[in-house]
Amino acid sequence: MSLRSLFENAHGVQLKAETLAPAASYSANGFGFAFGVLTFNQWMMAGTLALGIATFGVNYYFARKRDARARRAEQREDEYHRARLASLQLPEGGPNAQ
Repeated sequence: MSLRSLFENAHGVQLKAETLAPAASYSANGFGFAFGVLTFNQWMMAGTLALGIATFGVNYYFARKRDARARRAEQREDEYHRARLASLQLPEGGPNAQ
């Protein structure tokens, strides 16, 4: 490794540090501002609201799956019933007709 390549690599690290420091600073300031705007109780209320909305969404999703499964089972039963009726169908003229 030459001295020249060491300086070239150090320059790349310096550029990353120059972009990383402001990003970290802005992130920390934004985080502090966000938690400073609302009180603890307000954060808890917002979290509870988000949890309630998520619970509603999950319940809705699984209710739709359950309804679709019940609809498919009903269609299978109906199809089975029609097939049984077709297999039991009597010839024209009644049961004694040959």
